Amino acid sequence: MTSAAGHRLQREPPGSIAADMPPEAIMFIVVTIGVVGLAVALFLLHRRAERARTEAMRAWSERIGLGFTEQDDSLAIARENGTFPLFGAGRSQKLRNLCSGEVEIADMRASLVCGDLDYTVGSGKQARRIRTTFILLVPTFRMTAMLDIRPENWFDKAKALAGFNDIDFPDEEFSRRFHVTCSDPAFAVELLGGGLTRHFLEKRPLLAAPPMLAWHPKGLLLWSPKRWEPAALDDAIDWMSGFLSGIPEELRRRSTAADGGDAGDA
Repeated sequence: MTSAAGHRLQREPPGSIAADMPPEAIMFIVVTIGVVGLAVALFLLHRRAERARTEAMRAWSERIGLGFTEQDDSLAIARENGTFPLFGAGRSQKLRNLCSGEVEIADMRASLVCGDLDYTVGSGKQARRIRTTFILLVPTFRMTAMLDIRPENWFDKAKALAGFNDIDFPDEEFSRRFHVTCSDPAFAVELLGGGLTRHFLEKRPLLAAPPMLAWHPKGLLLWSPKRWEPAALDDAIDWMSGFLSGIPEELRRRSTAADGGDAGDA
C-alpha cells in the first residue's frame, strides 16, 4: 500500500505549454503562423502564375515562328539599346520570356524582340518593382531622328505651365493626352500630322493602357507601363503594323535613302 505521505511526495503532472503561456504570447504565435502561411501561399501562387505566363509566351513565340529564351542574365538587349529610356530605367533589371526572330509586318521584313523587363525604382520603404512588356522592332528602313511618345502626366502639365512645352499638334486631343519629344520637331510633325495621331487615340482593350513609343536610329520600341497579357501580344503587333503603314510615303522614302537601303528589301 502506498502511504498518504507517499501520495504527497508524488509530483503533480505538468500542465500544457499553452496553459502556462499568457494570452498575448499565444496570439502572437497564432498570428505569426498565419502570416508565414499566407506569405508562402502567395509565393507559390506567384510562381505558378509566372510559370503559366512563361509557357503562354513560349507558345505564342512558337506560333509565329520566333525563338524563345526564358531568361537572359546577360542583359545584352538592354546594353545594346541603351539609348531607349526604358532600357536605362531603374536598377536590378531582369529580362524574361524573350521572343526573337524575323517577322513580316506592314509589307516589310523586320527583326523583332519581345519580352518582359522588370526593374526596381526608389529605395528603402519607397522601393517598388516595375514590370513591363516591350516589343523592339528593327524595320528595313530607319529614322534618323530620336522620337519619344508617351501618355502625358501631371509633371508634364506642371512643366508646361512653367513654359517647358513639348511638341504641339493640330489634333488637340492627342496633344492633351500625349507628351511628344523629338530631336527634330519638324520630323515629328511630318510623321504624325498625316493622321497617325488618331492611331494613338484608338481604344485597344487588350493593351489596357495607351502604349509608349520610342523611335531611335536603332529601331522602334513599343512598351506599356504594365505587363501585357500574352493574349495582347497579337494586338500590340497589329498596333505597330498600323503605325508603320501610316508613315507618309515621302518620309519613308527619304529615310530609306538615308539608310542606304530599299524599303522593299528583305
